[in-house]
Amino acid sequence: MKNNILTLLFLIVLNNVAVAIDWQPEEIKAQGGTGYQINNSRNFEVDVNTIYKEDGEIIPIPNAQGGTGFKVQYRVSDTNPQLTTGIIDELNFINIYKGPVMSVSPVRIFDIEAFVNSQTFFVDDLGINDLQVGDEVFVSGYIDNQSSAIVTRIERAPVLSEWKISGLINELTDSQFKINNQVVLYTASNLGSCNSVIDNGDFVEIFASPIVNFSLGDVIDTVITINCVNRAVIPDVNDADVMVEGIIGELLDQGGFSLSGQAVTVSPSTKYIRGRKEDIQTGIKIEVEGNVDINTGIIFADKIRFLEDRINLTLPVQAQQLVNDTINVAGISLILTPQVIDPDGILDNGLNETTQIQFKGYDNGLGEVYVTRISVKGQVDYNGVKAEGYINVINQPHIAVFGMPFNVSTAELQDVDGIAITTNEFFSMVSVGAQVELNHANIDEQSQHVSGGVLRLVQLSGTDKGSIQLKAKDQGASSAWGVGTVTQQLDQLFSDSFE
Repeated sequence: MKNNILTLLFLIVLNNVAVAIDWQPEEIKAQGGTGYQINNSRNFEVDVNTIYKEDGEIIPIPNAQGGTGFKVQYRVSDTNPQLTTGIIDELNFINIYKGPVMSVSPVRIFDIEAFVNSQTFFVDDLGINDLQVGDEVFVSGYIDNQSSAIVTRIERAPVLSEWKISGLINELTDSQFKINNQVVLYTASNLGSCNSVIDNGDFVEIFASPIVNFSLGDVIDTVITINCVNRAVIPDVNDADVMVEGIIGELLDQGGFSLSGQAVTVSPSTKYIRGRKEDIQTGIKIEVEGNVDINTGIIFADKIRFLEDRINLTLPVQAQQLVNDTINVAGISLILTPQVIDPDGILDNGLNETTQIQFKGYDNGLGEVYVTRISVKGQVDYNGVKAEGYINVINQPHIAVFGMPFNVSTAELQDVDGIAITTNEFFSMVSVGAQVELNHANIDEQSQHVSGGVLRLVQLSGTDKGSIQLKAKDQGASSAWGVGTVTQQLDQLFSDSFE
């Protein structure tokens, strides 16, 4: 039985990693890992020369679980043409917060919004229901331009001797400022690497002494040091390859944008994966692959990869369908994130009557649909339902698009060229993962069933959805730089089996 289990584990890893591995479990365990998977797509190996850091300080080799969920900065060499394999030269694990949990529903670390979902990795089987107000934690993730966070990793900490807060300064005075809603008191002597000057919009890391009985709404008046941080990925050679994950902070001219404070430009040849150019908006997390001008820091994007399936939905919403941070409509629950953009003030002013609303957001593939933008779209029209997204359930004649049920037989069907097809032809073409677009559909006011309209195939499953290997470079780069999330250690199945 033991041999059968070990054989199965070998086959699983061989399939996932797609490299040949000499099975030497004791040696693998001693080395602490053969590598790391980043953003579910890039499988980078480590060797005896790999340098490990945590928050910029050199550390020993992490344990088998250690890196999963961490936001990391990394440098790799000997890459393949697609930049999906290579050797890690340096890997820096980043904690954005070290400090107390101040609320668990919703999660707040200090007085800062921290968005936690089913993709957040909890260390040592800790779960969201295990968190308690007052727990001290290490938190990794990505910070938006309002200094709220998308959390990728939470680890319960021992008693901390020092707190850490990362974010953008706002409401600055001569003696205090805010990070999101957390008030921080400071003096000029606290300004470490900021050259004695700070300003609104500066990204900083704050180190402070812990405060006994710290409560939500309290100010932090124990600052030790405030360091200004340049989050841009700047290689040491010009026109180098970069793969940068971050949150879009600002839309720039000609389709460009800032990504964690770094300017990104696009061109007609830029490839959009799991989304379109129109899906670029502030507050969403993406990965950009391209080249950097080391003098300006500008990234020239070859590929822009949306890390989750994008969704687009327009339909009437009744006032009672908004419950706390969720809108229950058309058979699905739309979850409002701290990053949600609300230009029409729908949430700020309250939903007092039925309103035609457009939702943009993403489906994380685990039955959770998150909204990142909500806006009013004209007059209420129960025959004007629009939806675009990926099929995640097929049960002829029914499908579900990001979880929204739909009876295909009630709609006019079209293939990817807009040519009319039959129901049987439609189902012979599609599989889970196909992208569709629905227009002029009807929603029943009482049952919330969506029917009719025109359903068009936009893209068949498996063409390039989720792939980052679309336009390979002519040859592998000598080195590449990146920021991403560790989604797995490549030998995790082995290491966990022998611990």
